[in-house]
Amino acid sequence: MEVSTQDAKNALRAEVRGRLKQISAAQREAASRKMCELLEGRREWKEALCVLLFAPLTDEPDVWPMLGRGISEGKVMALPRFDSSRNSYIASRIQEPETELRPGKFGIREPVEGCEEVALKRLDLILAPGLAFDLHGRRLGRGKGIYDRLLATASGTSCGVAFDEQIVGGIPVEEHDIHVNRILTPTRWIEF
Repeated sequence: MEVSTQDAKNALRAEVRGRLKQISAAQREAASRKMCELLEGRREWKEALCVLLFAPLTDEPDVWPMLGRGISEGKVMALPRFDSSRNSYIASRIQEPETELRPGKFGIREPVEGCEEVALKRLDLILAPGLAFDLHGRRLGRGKGIYDRLLATASGTSCGVAFDEQIVGGIPVEEHDIHVNRILTPTRWIEF
């Protein structure tokens, strides 16, 4: 019996979620700190004027400190925000994290309405979460296609952010799946 691409993706999601459960909170924190340090030293970060960050879920690498660093360095820092009028996510600028964030559609922190929209073509660096990545730049998300739609129209360097345990040998892809240009883990920076 032939396994569908969707079934293969779901099986890989379950496998990687199992790996993520094995990482302790202390290990996550240390690995996330290493990722932020590694990113700060990269040319892609240093030269980026406009960055799309993500608000991490509890099982994702915590690159949240980069929001404050980027703002203090004078970068335009943006986060995805669900726009109900378009039924899609847009990039919105954050300047005051203490007052400009709220729980969004899926309970994830996102900019409040009224934050300036940032054109996706303006982005220099897009940090994208994912459940898994492979060494060809293929990304496995959570199944809603949110980042695929953002990455499809964004310009700039797209960088998947993952723990080493999330790097797999291969990811089944469909026509709508978008690859990333780079991958950041606690131990390496991978370019394609």
